[in-house]
Amino acid sequence: MSHGFRCEVGEYGGNAEHAEDGYSIGRMAFDAALPGGSIMNYPKVYKAAMKHEPTYRDIQEIVPDYLGSGSAAEAHGLLSGVLCMDAGIDCEQWLENAADPAEPVPEGRDRALFLQLFEETRRQLDDFDFSFEPLLPDDDAPLEERAFALGEWCQGFLAGLGYASKGSEWPGECTEILRDFVEIARLDPAVAGEADEAAYAELTEYVRVGVQVIHSELQSGTPRQFH
Repeated sequence: MSHGFRCEVGEYGGNAEHAEDGYSIGRMAFDAALPGGSIMNYPKVYKAAMKHEPTYRDIQEIVPDYLGSGSAAEAHGLLSGVLCMDAGIDCEQWLENAADPAEPVPEGRDRALFLQLFEETRRQLDDFDFSFEPLLPDDDAPLEERAFALGEWCQGFLAGLGYASKGSEWPGECTEILRDFVEIARLDPAVAGEADEAAYAELTEYVRVGVQVIHSELQSGTPRQFH
């Protein structure tokens, strides 16, 4: 068996499956976590209506200059995780904790881009209208690049939550979803082909909706604070 990025494409239902020499994410379930019982009960939100401002490229150009994160995807995953934990933080707190101490403080246009990203991400999560979308490379980027960025996004999100796979207690369906995110972060992106495009699209949708379920679960419980 090759160590690859694979996913069973079809209706959601089932759990992540481990392979000896890799990870295969198969039909990961989170229907039970949704108020309506199934993702299929929610209207499709097209990318044209969910377009990020600023863009992935905008953030990718400035992240290495200020943040400890290596990519825009990881930085946005971290931000999203932090906002799920503590919706009361502001952009200054996020930048202070995410910034590389050895790098300068963002100013001018760069600071405005970070602020815009922060506010848009918080709005999408707070509205819970399924408009949230992880910040990833455009669809015209190579599949390997997009798959790698999705893994980095999940790594950042888990870090933002302070997630530990052992001994962690999370409400509702959060534990199962977060375990799936760990598996997605471990996927080998060195793949190509039409079937893999479908797998990538399904995993991205899983992450997109799963994050909103986690945000809803955490914000409806005992508030936690980001330090």
